[in-house]
Amino acid sequence: MRVFLSFCVCLLLLFCVPQRTASANPFIISKPVYAWDGFYWGAHLGAAWTELLAPPSNDSGATEFSGGLSVGYDREFSRVVFGVLADVEINTWDDRGPVVDPSILAPQLIMHSKLNWFSTLRGRIGYRYQRFMTFATVGLAAGQVETELYAGPPGPAPFTTVKDEEWRFGYALGGGVEYLLTTRDAIGIEYLYFNLGEKTYGIAATGQSVEQEISGHTVRATFRYRF
Repeated sequence: MRVFLSFCVCLLLLFCVPQRTASANPFIISKPVYAWDGFYWGAHLGAAWTELLAPPSNDSGATEFSGGLSVGYDREFSRVVFGVLADVEINTWDDRGPVVDPSILAPQLIMHSKLNWFSTLRGRIGYRYQRFMTFATVGLAAGQVETELYAGPPGPAPFTTVKDEEWRFGYALGGGVEYLLTTRDAIGIEYLYFNLGEKTYGIAATGQSVEQEISGHTVRATFRYRF
């Protein structure tokens, strides 16, 4: 009987007394796990160089400020990272200049173009080494473009104005590097080239036409927070 009671007491002690685990040991410090996994939101600041191609005049424009927001999702498989992201950017690029020399002996044609908004939807693939990741990215690009054409025949004749505002679509590609500050926060640098395609404008009053192509480059400092 005593043996049976002793056995019951041992069972009670085994199941009722809290057990100390390795994580409860104050002398054992668990290391944080750094990985590119999960959803994130982010912000970026940088500079943009936008090119307006309208032969015979090709203008690279000035270096302009750019900034915006992004959301995305990454998944890591044995140091290889696959992801998808979408971003939107405010771009202050504005270009105005003659396409044809506006002298009194030639038809006058002046183009004024603005890129107000710029957005991309891209996939990316990267390789992680400890807390660093290098990546390449490619996808779709869209931008809100405003264009005004002022055209007139030789001589002091009144101008004909053509105005157009629309979203243009094309592609974007680039690459960059990111560094994990913590298990949730990452900073990085990214380069993107984008092209919004071509469009031909015609001015019926003067019989003139011009083909416009808008492309550009951006360099960004990025911040991303995972949740």
